[in-house]
Amino acid sequence: MPEFKNVLREFAQDIKRNFRSRIATQPEDQLKPGVQRVLQAAARQIQTRTEAHAADVRSPVFFMHIMKTGGTALGTALAHLNDGAHAGASVTGIFLDQFVLRDPRQWGEVGFVTGHLPWEARELLPPATRTLTVFRDPVDRSLSHYWQLSTNPDVQAESPGFTLEEYVESPRWNTLCRDYQARQLAHRVDLANAGKSYAPAERFASLGPPFPPEHQYPLQSLFDCSPLALTGDDLERVALRSLSEIEFVGVTEHLDALYREVAERVWSVDDPPVLERENPSHDRPRRATVSVEVVRRIEEMTVVDHALYEEARRRAPRGRGA
Repeated sequence: MPEFKNVLREFAQDIKRNFRSRIATQPEDQLKPGVQRVLQAAARQIQTRTEAHAADVRSPVFFMHIMKTGGTALGTALAHLNDGAHAGASVTGIFLDQFVLRDPRQWGEVGFVTGHLPWEARELLPPATRTLTVFRDPVDRSLSHYWQLSTNPDVQAESPGFTLEEYVESPRWNTLCRDYQARQLAHRVDLANAGKSYAPAERFASLGPPFPPEHQYPLQSLFDCSPLALTGDDLERVALRSLSEIEFVGVTEHLDALYREVAERVWSVDDPPVLERENPSHDRPRRATVSVEVVRRIEEMTVVDHALYEEARRRAPRGRGA
């Protein structure tokens, strides 16, 4: 496909060059203005269409999947649409450690990529990559994230009897609560140089206690656990700026509407299959069952996330009947 793309681009450029050279060598009074305009328009059209086709070939759709926003189901469904359209391979469930190991040229063969990848990863994808993400009410997202961690055997081994209060207050875990959605948009760990100018495992280990000395995914853990360089208004400003650059934005409660919009506008599918829910946390704590003090504490820790969620609600497509 890339070879064909290059041939088309060169062909269009040759047409323009040859046409212009002939124009330059002919007396102007021998040229019929109408024919000249038609030929020039045709050359421009060929060039535009060829470049657009080349951009489509080398530009995947990037779904920035923030944990516990309902993104697993959406990512699976969109990957199926991409595969059905034969628009390039789908790369799903990828972590930062795997992402940075890929040759950047390989993304020209990918049609859809998703994983727990932050906005910084977008810089390593082709320039014309299309983007989408989903936001969730910060308290609901935090409670769901806690529940997922509490059922993880590795977490239980590290923190026996892991409690919601520990998730919210402990320095070991509360980076996964404190403005976690904003972290995905504004935090940076120099991904372009990971494994080149620094070793992710060493940098994660340098965080020291309370974090473990090593992790299966050290770069992903470095991103999740390292201190935010920005806070308060600065964090909100940078995160909102990043959010404004994302083409498709949705919220968890209207996931189906976002799914239909992306299906139609990206893959021209106006009646996609039903979006099946995955990994539902039916037993997770609900806001109504959690103490007022804990809910208030989560709200205090997610002020910027709340601003992002409200902006996402403003931009998000709404479900039928909403």
